[in-house]
Amino acid sequence: RTLIKTAGDPQPAAGLTIARQLAEALAAAWNDSFPLRQVERFESWPIADRRIKASADSLRTAGNLALGRNGLATALHEWRESYRRSAQIGDSAGMGATLGNIGAGYYQSNELDSADHYLTRARAIAEPIRDWRTAGNAVGTLAEIQSDRGALGRAADLYTLAADIRSRTGDARGAAADRNNLGLIAGQLGDLRRARLAFDSALASNRAAGRDEPAAANLINLGNLSSLEGDYPQADARYREALALYRAHGNRVDAASVLRALGLL
Repeated sequence: RTLIKTAGDPQPAAGLTIARQLAEALAAAWNDSFPLRQVERFESWPIADRRIKASADSLRTAGNLALGRNGLATALHEWRESYRRSAQIGDSAGMGATLGNIGAGYYQSNELDSADHYLTRARAIAEPIRDWRTAGNAVGTLAEIQSDRGALGRAADLYTLAADIRSRTGDARGAAADRNNLGLIAGQLGDLRRARLAFDSALASNRAAGRDEPAAANLINLGNLSSLEGDYPQADARYREALALYRAHGNRVDAASVLRALGLL
């Protein structure tokens, strides 16, 4: 965002300095050089290309907003123009991110084949340039597509990969969600040990970051596993811990579902 604000500035030194400092901090924290390489590339562009980059990113954002407000058709109009402008200046990162948005939009509309096509293209662009955020988002949604299709083994492999990729960029929330989903898939496949490891990993991450409601969901899944294995005291403890978290946040709907699970137990 700092870079985009400098796009039309004939003397953008201050903005570029801030952007570089942020990128260097990310590189140091997560060993991810992609943001820094993006700053360096932006610096090398003439003002005209910077303005095209700014307009392409604005259109991509407009498409994201339009998806919820006006539907897929309007969003696609913005995204396709964004992609065209990114391609005009050879901005691979912009192209990959936009293709990822298009794929996610098709997925939300339950058009799985189209979603698969665009997300696979996004991944193919993002991985060679080490844009792990775009790649992680693409792989995570590709995993959901495979799960929806019933290809559970392939879905499990993709969730494992997505969690690994997201961890490289510090997206602990996304990685925890991928591991929780992996646990659900592993449970469906009958691999209860793999399921428990995945849920435990997600729970540890969510607890460490104070994400109480995702942690409660992990606890419910662990409770379900314990119940399935006949360890009813452990299931009861997991459910009650989840219930306390939901009640602490005033989440009466999910609290009710936990009470039902306790009743069935």
